[in-house]
Amino acid sequence: MKTLSKLVSAAVIVSLMAGCGGAEQRKARYVEKGESYLAERNYEKARVEFRNALQIEPNDVNARYQLGRIAEKLGNPREAVGHYQAAIDQDPNHMDSRAALGRLFLLGGVPDRAMELVTPGLTQNPQSAPLLTVRGAAKAQLGDVPGAFEDAEAAAKLAPNDEYAIALLASLYRQNARSDKAIEIVTTGIDRVPESVDLRVVLADLLLAHKQMPEAEAQLRKVIEMQPEDLSHRYRLARFHMLTKNLAAAEQTMRDAISAKPDSVEAKAALADLLASNGSADKAEVELKKFADEEKDGAQMQLALARFYESQRRIDDAQRVYGEIAKEQETKPDGLVARNRLATLLLAKQDVKGASTLIEEVLKENPRDNDALALRGNMALARGDAPAAIADLRSVLRDQPNSAPILRALARAHLQNSEPALAEETLRSAVQSNPGDKTVRLELAQLLTQSGRGEQARPVLEQLVKESPSDVSVMESLFRVQAQLKDLTAARATAENIKQARADLPLGWYLEGAVSEAEKKYDAAAAAYERALEIQPSAGEPLTALVRVDAARKQLPQAFARLDKVIAQQPDNVIARNLKGELLATRGELDAAAAAFNEAIAKAPQWWMPYRGLALSHLAGKRNDQAIKALEDGFAKTGAAALGTDLAALYERLDRPDDAIRIYEGMVTREPNSVAAANNLAMLLVSYRTDASSLERAAELTGKLDNVSEPSILNTRGWVKFKRGEFQESLALLQQAVDKSPESPLMRYHLGMAQLKTGDRASAQKNLEAAVSSGRQFHGSKDAQAALDQMKAAG
Repeated sequence: MKTLSKLVSAAVIVSLMAGCGGAEQRKARYVEKGESYLAERNYEKARVEFRNALQIEPNDVNARYQLGRIAEKLGNPREAVGHYQAAIDQDPNHMDSRAALGRLFLLGGVPDRAMELVTPGLTQNPQSAPLLTVRGAAKAQLGDVPGAFEDAEAAAKLAPNDEYAIALLASLYRQNARSDKAIEIVTTGIDRVPESVDLRVVLADLLLAHKQMPEAEAQLRKVIEMQPEDLSHRYRLARFHMLTKNLAAAEQTMRDAISAKPDSVEAKAALADLLASNGSADKAEVELKKFADEEKDGAQMQLALARFYESQRRIDDAQRVYGEIAKEQETKPDGLVARNRLATLLLAKQDVKGASTLIEEVLKENPRDNDALALRGNMALARGDAPAAIADLRSVLRDQPNSAPILRALARAHLQNSEPALAEETLRSAVQSNPGDKTVRLELAQLLTQSGRGEQARPVLEQLVKESPSDVSVMESLFRVQAQLKDLTAARATAENIKQARADLPLGWYLEGAVSEAEKKYDAAAAAYERALEIQPSAGEPLTALVRVDAARKQLPQAFARLDKVIAQQPDNVIARNLKGELLATRGELDAAAAAFNEAIAKAPQWWMPYRGLALSHLAGKRNDQAIKALEDGFAKTGAAALGTDLAALYERLDRPDDAIRIYEGMVTREPNSVAAANNLAMLLVSYRTDASSLERAAELTGKLDNVSEPSILNTRGWVKFKRGEFQESLALLQQAVDKSPESPLMRYHLGMAQLKTGDRASAQKNLEAAVSSGRQFHGSKDAQAALDQMKAAG
């Protein structure tokens, strides 16, 4: 038996060794094939092979690095960043990955990040030419030209055939008005590395800048000869011809591109774009229609035609073509693409119902369609249904983990869902994956500002202003931070910079007025606001600010005169009419206020704010029925959720819960994914009704909110369970709600009642006493007092 046992053990060991060897051999074959495909510039197949290698060895640093290179070649820098970072995390000494990631940071305009990345590598290996090249380029971007030259020359000396080092040194000479030296350096580099396409592109650019047109064209043609399948080189030659005003040659170049790749939709669309950009939109349309007619399978060229119509702002034509594709292709891939695009166009026209129908058709066929999910997520975000938006956007991120637009939308959804920490985490992830995306960095700074951390937002915005000194949106955000930090001197300087950058906009004057108003220099503030209105007479913000300043100066007659003048000059200015209504209401002139609000409504029946103002003026005059009518009319005409919520709250206050329930039932029918409407309806049902069908309906509504952690939602879910007799299940939810919102007497009351039912009388008494002693009114306060009295009476 011992001999048999030894034989079995040996067989197992041999088997395991053979298995390990087999896996290593398979991985080696995948890597070898991947490198072969890379050499042939067949990047798609190379990516498959290296991914196969990673399936066997997930921590293979070289495979990660090669996948990063491939992602760069395929034009996906975000994916490349992920691979390079993963390689560095696995092996901090992998210098090629550090250099490659550093170059991407430089392309993204964040030299500080590049410096942080290469400094540890240079400490360990100061003779690394790739890292010296990155550091030199970073120094150049940061303004340290001598340091940049030092690193670039050292890199070129260490690695005379390194394309990046050659290109960096040449660019430094060019930036210092030594184009002749730059051309000499790159020409020598090409002599050493004649197969380098990138260096020839750099040389062509230098020759073009030096007005050596024939030589530049020769290099561009040589590049096409070396890589005839790469259409980007042909596009570059076409742009060269455009610069030299040789439109016929540019067109011929694009037709040659189509001849080289006759199945390329991209090349055909590029030809149409070129024709349209040169005033031949009719000719471009004819070409695209011809290509679409020649198409045998699918509808790629028809989609290109529709996109062309979009670019020409011929939206009706685009909509028609997308509709035809959707009908012809049905649920085939091109048909789904057409539905998504058509849904986007319908959303732009505020046709939410039509867009929703198309999106659901796409998702019924393909529940993982990222475009449809992104559209549905953004629609949910727009209507305030943050949980639905989060669910859809997270689904998209599974396939597009580094997508800046999706990450930004997800961050906004988390903010809307009262989850600022998750919003910040999402934006920081977006910045990490897209360091050059200024919009992502701007939104992160804005989030930090909104959360009261202006001191953290300020350096981010100051850097963005340095990078984009004429970007008004960035300067405005910096102004907001400076104002938040009460640095009014800096805020005034920023307002002045905006005035200088965009004298045609009222914004700079408006912000200058805001500074003066904050300093209580009301005359100066009024002068600045008036100047803003001169630039844009219809602007609402400066007019509102002027009325506010008039009120601060106790000059209401002047405010009325100002508004009457604007109304006389601009009869359709509904903001002025709404402001007049608000002023009249504050003076107690309720009938006149109602007249002003009605005039605003007549001019802009789709704007919800005058309806609210009208309702408030009626409520102030104790005209409840008229207030209800104003809100009912406004809600019917605008569909604004704010009016629906106001109306339901008014009905509830007037002890008409059935009407409040009716309003929310309509809101849920209109927006079935609205978390707020479902939550409020469920709470109304269990607060005012006890029949089985109402309790069942409430349970159905809250069943859709299981993933929401906002306190009011937790409270509703818990109270619905309590009302259904599920006391133990309600307890955990209500405890979470109180933990997150301990100051709410309503939530304390609900938790106390659940604790009373589950036998925790001490905790119940504590929470009920806190609710009753708060001094605030809440639905169920009498029940809370009665329960408390009963407990005390029982000892």
